Amino acid sequence: MPEADCVVCQLPRQPTTEGSTRLRYRTNCERCGSYEIALEPPDEVFRTVLQLQLEQRPIFSHWVYEQNRLGIVPNITPEDISIILRRRRFSYVERTRLLLAYILENTTSPAQTVDTASLKLQAALQQFDPAYINSIVHYLREEGFLTLIQPFRLGASAHVQLTPRGLMQAEEWGRSNVAASAVISLPRRAWEIFFKASFLRPSLIISLE
Repeated sequence: MPEADCVVCQLPRQPTTEGSTRLRYRTNCERCGSYEIALEPPDEVFRTVLQLQLEQRPIFSHWVYEQNRLGIVPNITPEDISIILRRRRFSYVERTRLLLAYILENTTSPAQTVDTASLKLQAALQQFDPAYINSIVHYLREEGFLTLIQPFRLGASAHVQLTPRGLMQAEEWGRSNVAASAVISLPRRAWEIFFKASFLRPSLIISLE
């Protein structure tokens, strides 16, 4: 199949392949990740996603990114759309924590650098504005959590490195964010299992408050 604009985030010319059925196709978006959606434009899901408001698209993009992190390539359904539309946008504080956790997740050695201009980071933070993300990067640098790899330029070289202090803080924030994301993203059947288990382990609910 030819390339097509991502229906979720509108990133141009993203690779598409045949989906799990003849009437669906899979998009492998550089920003959102991989998802499946109905092939025909008259489809209810396709039409709804196509008509999303600009401020809703980062929330949908984050949902796809989140599903992929759990090893799921989602088939977007009307039920998914109603759930995603009820999600709130992240605050600046939440995005700050998520950015540091993202850097930790993509750091495999002490000297490794991470590109904060990555489109995947935009999905992770529900934020498509590079200047907004850059402001968080500079805040974390001022707090001593990050080192900027020079030359550091918005839209060009935007690599950073965790400091020892940043590594410790990222581990703390990363554990809580990953745990919360895993619970929030559970499929419906998994939610039932989760709540049954929570009656036996009430601390699991309390720890998320």
